[in-house]
Amino acid sequence: MANPNYEDAFVLAYTAGYKDVPQERKNPFEGVVMQTPLEGEQMSFDDIGTSTMTKKTTKFADVVYSDNEFRRRWMFPEFYYDAKLVDKQDEIAQHTEVRSAFMRNQIFGVERQKRDIILAGFDATVTGGKNPGDDSFSFTNTAISNAAGRTIPHDATNAGEAGGTSAGLTVNKLILIREKFATLGNEDGMPVHLCCSFKQKSDLLREAETQSWDTSEIKALVDGRINSYMGIKFVNTNAITIGSSNDIDTDTNVYECFAWLPEGIQAAWHLAPTFKIDYLPTKVGDTWQIKVDFGGNSIRMHEDMVLKVECANV
Repeated sequence: MANPNYEDAFVLAYTAGYKDVPQERKNPFEGVVMQTPLEGEQMSFDDIGTSTMTKKTTKFADVVYSDNEFRRRWMFPEFYYDAKLVDKQDEIAQHTEVRSAFMRNQIFGVERQKRDIILAGFDATVTGGKNPGDDSFSFTNTAISNAAGRTIPHDATNAGEAGGTSAGLTVNKLILIREKFATLGNEDGMPVHLCCSFKQKSDLLREAETQSWDTSEIKALVDGRINSYMGIKFVNTNAITIGSSNDIDTDTNVYECFAWLPEGIQAAWHLAPTFKIDYLPTKVGDTWQIKVDFGGNSIRMHEDMVLKVECANV
C-alpha cells in the first residue's frame, strides 16, 4: 500500500466502522502563532533592536553611527512517533478495517503533540547567541509589577502585584494583560490571544461585568460562550490543567494560562507526518505495522510578547 500523505489519511479515516473516545482533535494554536516548515538539524531566527535618533547640535559635525542589536535564537527539532500492530486475521474475523481508524487516531495524536509543544514553549528557556549556546533567554516568572516580570499573579492587585484576592480569570486580569503589553512597547490594537481551559471561561461568565446587559459587548449569557472579550481572543484547550503549588509564591495550585501576540511564538513542523504501513513477515499471522513519524518544535521569539496568567481554582 502506498504511503498516504496528510490529506489521504483524513480520507481513509471515513472507511472504518470505529468511533473515537472523547479527545482534543485539533491543534488549537493553528493560525494564532507564527509557523514555518521545519528544516535541518537546527534553525535560527534573528530580530533587530530599536533605533534611536541623534540630535544635530552644530553645523558640519561628523556623523555619529549607531549600531542595532541583533539577537539570534535557536530552535532544535524534536521527533515523535506512534506505531501500532494490526492482525489481519482478526480483521477478517470481525469483517472490519481497523488500519484507517488507527491512522485517524494517530492524526489526532499529532495535533495534540503540536499543542503540547507550543504550550511548553511559552515559558521555556530559549537558546541564543551567534552560535548555539553563546546566550540564552529566560522567562521571568515574577509579578508584572516588576519591570522584568512577565506573570500576572492569581491574587493580582490593580497594580499587578501579588497580595490581592485570589481569583480565577477576571476582567481585571484582562485589563492587566493589555496594560502590560502596552507598557512593554507593543502597539495598542495588536491582536492578543489568551490560551486557557474552559474553567477560566466559566470564571468570566460569572463576572458581574460580563453578566451586565449594559456593559457586556458579547451578551455572554445569551450565547453561553466567550470567544473574545476586551479585544483578547481566547484559545481553549484541555491541556491546561490545575498545577500543584505552582504560583510565583509556590503556595497555591493554579492554572497557568498564557497571553501572547502572534509574533511572540515561532513554531516549526514537518509539512506533513509520515505514515507507513508495513507487512511484518517475522510475526505469526498476517501482521501489519501502522507507524507515523513527526517532527517539530516552538520557541518564544521575544520576552515582551508573552505573559503568564495565573488563575486560581475558586
